[in-house]
Amino acid sequence: MKPSHARRAAWLRAIPLLPALLMAGCGTSAPVAQPADQQAEEKPQYGGVLLNTFATADPASFDIHLESQQVVWRMFSAAFDNLVRYDPKDPETLIGDLAEKWEFSSDGKTVTFTLRKGAKFHNGEAFSSADAKFTLDRMRGAITSGPGKFGAPRQGLYTAIDSTEAPEPTTFVVRLKTPSASLVSNLASANSGIYSKTWVEAGHDPRKELNATGPFKLKAYNVGVSVELAKNDQYWNSGRPYMDGVRTLIVPDPNTQMAALRTGQVHLHVPTLPQLESLQKELAAGGELSDKITLVPSLQGTASVGWYINTKAKPFDDVRVRQALSLAVDRWEVAKLQNGPDAVPGTYAVTGSFWQLPRDELAKMPGFGPDAAANRAQARKLLADAGYPNGLTFKLTLRNQPSYIDDAVILGDQLKKAGINMEPVLVDNAEGYRLAEKHDFQVASVGSLSLNDDPDTMYSQFFTCSAGRNYVNLCDAKLDDLFNRQAMTLDREERRKIVWEMEKYVLQLAPTLMVRSTRPGFYAVSKQVRGWMPQRSEGDSMRYDTTWLAR
Repeated sequence: MKPSHARRAAWLRAIPLLPALLMAGCGTSAPVAQPADQQAEEKPQYGGVLLNTFATADPASFDIHLESQQVVWRMFSAAFDNLVRYDPKDPETLIGDLAEKWEFSSDGKTVTFTLRKGAKFHNGEAFSSADAKFTLDRMRGAITSGPGKFGAPRQGLYTAIDSTEAPEPTTFVVRLKTPSASLVSNLASANSGIYSKTWVEAGHDPRKELNATGPFKLKAYNVGVSVELAKNDQYWNSGRPYMDGVRTLIVPDPNTQMAALRTGQVHLHVPTLPQLESLQKELAAGGELSDKITLVPSLQGTASVGWYINTKAKPFDDVRVRQALSLAVDRWEVAKLQNGPDAVPGTYAVTGSFWQLPRDELAKMPGFGPDAAANRAQARKLLADAGYPNGLTFKLTLRNQPSYIDDAVILGDQLKKAGINMEPVLVDNAEGYRLAEKHDFQVASVGSLSLNDDPDTMYSQFFTCSAGRNYVNLCDAKLDDLFNRQAMTLDREERRKIVWEMEKYVLQLAPTLMVRSTRPGFYAVSKQVRGWMPQRSEGDSMRYDTTWLAR
């Protein structure tokens, strides 16, 4: 089981805190709903406000391009449109959003998007190809001066782009240096929302203001309480959205989240493992709760970065020390402690996806083999060879959230078995990412997950030399070559072979300590909710343009 509240509290008392940064406040299966449009025959009703508990902290900012926190796209995805998206009724299919269609040239190096007429930003100005160009140039770091310039943390996703053109208001052209297997799916991610060129260049700050074209617009942000979105009455998709608004409650404590679900105060909640087990038993037994909620399977697998290791900071500039950390952790035991008996260790590829490394190959990687005792013996030898015969101690920069703290308790116990001691330093979300960006840490439990299941999403953001979020301080020529080869390979089977080679190589480099695991996931959903289903990308799950509330 995961650490108890008492154990977590005792562990926290022993942590050297950064006081100014410490956050305040801190079996039987049941029938589940099918991930399909079960209410297709019903006529949508208008009105109502959807309430959810999808945020455990305040957003670092409103900027969907800049931020890495899950809470940012959980709160604000419903305010944005992309050029393309995944079909809300078929999560395997890409469809047009602000682009009605797109076409590739015969050599795969030019993509022409035909844009939708009549779409408007929340402030009333018309959307055009100039906004599409500005947005993509902003994301890929091609705006080098003026208000549109910013850090472009995901520019690695778009390195194949040579130039962008807006020849007429409804035509947007992207020219590529090489064919790109992932371009369109990247444009469908939760962090690819369209911004207004005119609005940003007039001096508006996307970190502090929100102006997009999506089905909902910002109504209010109450620090520590909630983010409220209101219906966009100008939305281009006639008749949508159905609801008057969406309110995302900021609730760090899982027990408070669960109480809100039980008392009917919220419509959507992601249960922890103990909560899920309790819900499954209650729903199977029938009764009052089974009349109110159902469990809907999540379609999203997980790919995780894990704990960032600063590969330029001693002692982790030595790959033997990084491998020792990896070998010290029994990932199969950790998976069960984190997520129960059905959980499996995660890697850089989305679990269960086409790209996932075969289990027999994964078992050959440091720390993924089945013999934990042999792995730890090898870890001790590597440490001794690297000059640490008596083990070592390092500082862990740790986000002050219950799930991150629970994982640190579990991992701390694991590392001690190989003579490795961890000294946690608690920070809040924003400070954790700031320290990561400055490479001001030894090991950091800040965390980032995949936006979709394409390998480019993970590798181009975190591990290539040009990665905008290369927190691990890594630049490896062989890795960059493998990345570039797979990125331009359009044959899916051939591309996967290179992806597997790349995955194995990075796992040997051990720039992070993989600590996340995956179990079959579920959303707890009020039976009032209609027209909603989980998507491959969590941000797409939070668009809500097809969602309505039955009364």
